Amino acid sequence: MRIEKITSNQNDKFKLLGHLHQKKWRDKTTLFIVEGKKEIKQALKNDYIIESIWFVESKQQDVLDLEPLIGEKIYGFQITEDMFSKIGYREKTEGIIAVFQQKKLQVIKGGTNRINNTSLIIVADNIEKPGNIGALFRTADGVGAAGLILTNQIVDIYNPNIIRNSVGTFFSVPFFIMETKDAWDWLTEQSYKIVIASPQSQTMYYEADMRGNIAIILGNEHSGVSKSWEKRESLKIKIPMNGVNDSLNVSVSSGIISYEWFKQNQSS
Repeated sequence: MRIEKITSNQNDKFKLLGHLHQKKWRDKTTLFIVEGKKEIKQALKNDYIIESIWFVESKQQDVLDLEPLIGEKIYGFQITEDMFSKIGYREKTEGIIAVFQQKKLQVIKGGTNRINNTSLIIVADNIEKPGNIGALFRTADGVGAAGLILTNQIVDIYNPNIIRNSVGTFFSVPFFIMETKDAWDWLTEQSYKIVIASPQSQTMYYEADMRGNIAIILGNEHSGVSKSWEKRESLKIKIPMNGVNDSLNVSVSSGIISYEWFKQNQSS
């Protein structure tokens, strides 16, 4: 690895790094940023191509530990603590941030994580908050889902808060951004049963038969799934709510329903 010290905020490379917090610059350059040694390592292990790595002096050994994955030709830039505070996006930073090339998104092909030869797909529809999308990646990884589909997508998938809240699982869980019709066509062609989380349903999630290949459709934090999903043939289920609210956070709902699928397919 080639290491270079940068001490000026006016350095062009440093200014570009700061710009990558903005979607328009991520779109323009097809680059994105990843903060944290664990997350950077996950990206490298899952064949994301690194452009550069930035760090404070106290983290140089951590960066050198990554060199077998990074290679000798990549530049490492050592910057001051004050400079890092301007480009880090975590409250408690690790002092390491890397720039990666975005990948072309791939169609999910069934995945390698299966329970008794069955498969789960989590579909996130019109989700507004990046942190919730990141948490869905984490749930998908934990339950062993084949992948995550995002429909009517509002948020930039390379938003740093998605990557942060996924705790690195963003890089290992297959995902694809699709229109509702395309997602429906693909899922039905692959013989997935469509299950929609809906507060209006009369069927509790634990009463539903979720054995086999299941696609769980989870909607917007405020308005639920879009009409383009609601009108399609599906099994609608709900999570019982005993307080004043009628729904849970989408990532919590995902965990409850996904692990019900896991339980039913473990025992089937």
